Amino acid sequence: MGNDLTKDEITLNCAFDERQTNYYTTAGMYLGLIEKYSSPEHQVWFRLSHRGREIMRQPYKVKYLMLASCILEHGAFQRVLREHLQQGHPLTRERVVHHMKRSSLYKVGADSTYARRAQSIGKWVEWIIDLQRQ
Repeated sequence: MGNDLTKDEITLNCAFDERQTNYYTTAGMYLGLIEKYSSPEHQVWFRLSHRGREIMRQPYKVKYLMLASCILEHGAFQRVLREHLQQGHPLTRERVVHHMKRSSLYKVGADSTYARRAQSIGKWVEWIIDLQRQ
């Protein structure tokens, strides 16, 4: 299994709490960078996908630009980034939710879920904008 890890191992090795491990593994799967599978013993494992391994082999700046590219493959992020750049400031949570609903996000139904994920989208877009300043 090589570099494959369970959630408990990720939590321990990265000094995350369980919530952070869930967030980062789910985000990595959403971006196509992490694969999840079960062993014959029904143990759940995580590993970098081919794309994830390719990105992690890159130098610092290239790695981050490739991560930004993965994020911007998703419509909600594209729309939020475009409006942020046009307006010159971060969007309100309500505007981010508007773009999320236009993008037909998978497994999002409750308004509270939209609000939580809107915060993440806003932060990821700010991170992408900050890349240009580095």
